[in-house]
Amino acid sequence: MEARLRQALLQAEEVARALADPGVGKDPEKLRFLGREHTRLAPVVRVAPRVLRNNPGAQTRPRGAGTGAHV
Repeated sequence: MEARLRQALLQAEEVARALADPGVGKDPEKLRFLGREHTRLAPVVRVAPRVLRNNPGAQTRPRGAGTGAHV
């Protein structure tokens, strides 16, 4: 489960970076896809740090670390 959570957090960071790209607004299909991914991953981003923190030996970065934005 920990690996899947970490993978989802990485995907959320990628989506946040892509959404921050001004060029995405020129591609409605890509913007729609990224918006759906953001919505799909948002609950995981909110819960994952608590789950990982409660797992002894698991380390996680603070929410939004490295992206400059919360997803």
